[in-house]
Amino acid sequence: MLKFRGDIIIATIFHASVQRAIKESKMDLVVPIPASAERLSERGCNIVEELIPASVEIHPCLGKHHQEKQSKKTKKERLETPNPFYWKSSENILEGKRILLIDDIYTTGTTVAHAASVLRGRGAKEVQSLTVWRG
Repeated sequence: MLKFRGDIIIATIFHASVQRAIKESKMDLVVPIPASAERLSERGCNIVEELIPASVEIHPCLGKHHQEKQSKKTKKERLETPNPFYWKSSENILEGKRILLIDDIYTTGTTVAHAASVLRGRGAKEVQSLTVWRG
């Protein structure tokens, strides 16, 4: 609902839970799943970043190529989707670090798997994920 109706204020309801989960994870860096430039333009923000309290330092080091909305795809199509994520940072901050990847919805795990593969390819020692909803 948050993604499709633009009710960004709803994201603040999750701040305390997300902040607690981040603290308990004891990971080195927090990386939000990015939105493509087209989705940012449509929505006016990255929904995932809105779920993370401002007091949490994030590292938006991934970019995302535009693709058809996952919600429009079948499970088979989601699982076969090519990796849309790429490294956009000018520096490699991941070497030997434990990363907490944050996303809004977990359906098949493809989004998290694709993003984690980019992070591991840049030297992340470990990648765990935190998602707010299960689809």
